[in-house]
Amino acid sequence: MNIRNNISSYFENILDSIKNMEEGAEAFTELEQLAIEISQLEQYVKISFETLDNHFQAYVNQINLLSSLIDFQRKVIQFKTPEEVSGGVFDYLKEHINFDRACIYLKVSDDHPDGDILADDPEQIEAFRALLRKDNNLEKFNSIVYDKDLGMLLNKPGQLESLQIPWQELNAHSVLMFPLRMQGELIGFGLLVAYTEKLSLDQLSFLNLNLGILSLLLFQHFYFFQLKRRLFKQVKLQKVLEDVKYAEYFDKGPLFIYSLDDSGIILHANASALQSIQAQQENVIGRKFLSFIPPEHRQPFENILRTLQIGDLNFYKTPVLSGQTADRIWDCYITKMELHERFHLNIIFAVDVTRQYYQEQLQTRNEILNQVTQFSRVINGYLSNLLTVMIPNVSLIKTQLDHDDELQKPLHTMELSLRQTESLVQKFLNYDLKELEQPAEANLNRLVKEILDAYEAKTAERINFKFSLDPGIPKMVLYPKRLARLLRILIQNCLEALPERGTVKISTRIVKMNNDDLLPPHMFYLRKGRYVEMSIEDNGVGIEPKLMKHIFKPFFSTKIKNESLGLGLFVAYNIVKDLKGEIFVRSQPNKSTTFYVYLPLKGEKPMQVALPGKVEPSVQSKAPFILVVDD
Repeated sequence: MNIRNNISSYFENILDSIKNMEEGAEAFTELEQLAIEISQLEQYVKISFETLDNHFQAYVNQINLLSSLIDFQRKVIQFKTPEEVSGGVFDYLKEHINFDRACIYLKVSDDHPDGDILADDPEQIEAFRALLRKDNNLEKFNSIVYDKDLGMLLNKPGQLESLQIPWQELNAHSVLMFPLRMQGELIGFGLLVAYTEKLSLDQLSFLNLNLGILSLLLFQHFYFFQLKRRLFKQVKLQKVLEDVKYAEYFDKGPLFIYSLDDSGIILHANASALQSIQAQQENVIGRKFLSFIPPEHRQPFENILRTLQIGDLNFYKTPVLSGQTADRIWDCYITKMELHERFHLNIIFAVDVTRQYYQEQLQTRNEILNQVTQFSRVINGYLSNLLTVMIPNVSLIKTQLDHDDELQKPLHTMELSLRQTESLVQKFLNYDLKELEQPAEANLNRLVKEILDAYEAKTAERINFKFSLDPGIPKMVLYPKRLARLLRILIQNCLEALPERGTVKISTRIVKMNNDDLLPPHMFYLRKGRYVEMSIEDNGVGIEPKLMKHIFKPFFSTKIKNESLGLGLFVAYNIVKDLKGEIFVRSQPNKSTTFYVYLPLKGEKPMQVALPGKVEPSVQSKAPFILVVDD
C-alpha cells in the first residue's frame, strides 16, 4: 500500500513539474515577444531620430545655401575692380561645383567689341582668348548656347566631339556650358571644365538656379566698369571715380532690390528699395509686394510670379503706388531661384523710369496730334479753295433761275451744306475766329476774369465759379483771341460735365523748371524754363481712364447727345501748341476733371506760322480765269 502511495505521489510530483514547466514556457514566450516588440520600438525610435536628423540637416543645408547666396551678393556689391567681381563669382561657384578650370566670355556693350574674358586662373585668360580667336571658335561657342536658356552637362566624349569644338585643347573630361542672358539677349557664355572627375546633374541644377542672378550681376558690374573706363579716357576722372563707394552706391543707388518668398512676402530689400514705395515710414519687410501695385496690375504681376521658372528672367513695367496724383513707373526684372530643391526665392530688380515713361507718352501724343493737325490743315486748305469757287457759283445759278423753278430747292440744300462745310473748314483753319491775329501783349489774369464774369452772368444760378489768380504774373506776348477761344472751350467742357449744380475753379501760378524734368505731383514733363500754369477744374462726372488718350483727337466726343463735331479739345490743343505750350488733363471718374495749360513766360515766342492759304493755280496754265465777287 505504501509503495502504491509512493508511486502515486511520485507521478503527481512529475505532473506538477510538467505543469510548472508549461507555465514557465509560456512566460518565456511572452518575454521573448516583449523583447521583439522592444527591439522594434527601439528600431522605430532610431529611424525617427535619423529622419528628424535628416530633415534638420536638409533645413540647415538650405539655410547655409541661402546664407551663402546672401554673403555672395554682399561681397559683389563691394568689389571695385572687374578682377574682384570675376574672382568672387568663381569662388562662389567653386563652393558648390567641383570644376578644375573655369572661363567666361562676356560682352555687355558695343563700346567694347572684343568683350571681356574672365577665368578662375588669370594666367589662363590669354590662352582662352587665343582659343576663341582660333578657327572661328567664338562664333561656334555662341551658336551652341544661342537658343539655350539653361546650362548643359557634357559628360560623354561623343557629346564633346559632336559640337566640333577643340575640347582636347581644354583637356576636358566633363564640361558644364551655360549661357548668360539679359532681357532675352545673349551677353556671353561660360565653361566649367573638369579634368578627371565627372560633373553631376546636382551641380548643373545649382548652376541653372543661379544663372539669372549671375547674368544680372555680371552685366551690371561690367557695364558700370566699362562706363567708368570710358569716363577715364574722356574727362580724366580716374582719381574722383576711385573714391566712389560702390557698396553704398548699390545699397542706396537707383536700383531697387527685393527678395520675396513663394507667397510674394518681402523678406529683404536694399536701402533704396525700402525708401522707394508708399509706406516709407513703415517697415515693408513682411508685407506683400503686390500691395504696392495698382489693383489692375496685380493679377498680371502675380501670374508672372506663379509661372516663373527657375533661372528665368522676366520683365514687367508697372505703376507703383506713390501717394501722389500720378504713380511712379518701374521697370521690373524678376527671377526665381531654388535652394536645395526645396526653398524658392523670387528676386525683383526694379528701376524707376517715371521720367522717361511720361516723356515718351507726351512725345507720342504730340507727334500723332501734330501729324493729324498738319494733314487736316492741308486738306482743309484745298477744301477752302473748292468752297470759294463752289458757293458763289451755286448762288449765281440760283439767281439765274425762276423762284418757282424745281431746281431751286436742291440748289438751296446744296448751298446750305456748302456753307456748313465752310464753317467746319473755318474751325480748322483759324479756330473758328473771323480773322487772323498777330501776337500782342496781354494780361492773362484780366482775360481770365473777363471770360469768367461773362459765364457767371449766364450760369450764376447753378454754377459756382471760383478763381485763384497769381497777381505776380506779368504781361505776356500771346494771341489774345485764340487764348480767349481756348478758355471758352475748356470752361464749356467743364460745364457740360457738371450735373445741374457744380463748381468750376480756375487758377494761375508761375512754375519754374530748372531742367527738363517731371513736374510733381502730376508727373507732367516740361522742358527747362519758366511757365504760367493755368488750371481749370470741375467736380463733374470725370472721364474714364480708357478714354483719356483719345480726348484731344478730332471728332472724338463723350457726350451722349453729340450735337457738336468733337473738335473743341482738338482746337484747344492746337491753340496751346501755337503758343509754344503744353496741355495735360487729370481726371477721376465721378469726382473731378482738371485741365492744365503751361505757357512759356520768357524766352519762348508764340508760333507765327502762316496758316494754309489758297492754292494758287499753276503759272504754266494757259486756261482763262473767272473772278467771282460775292457780297
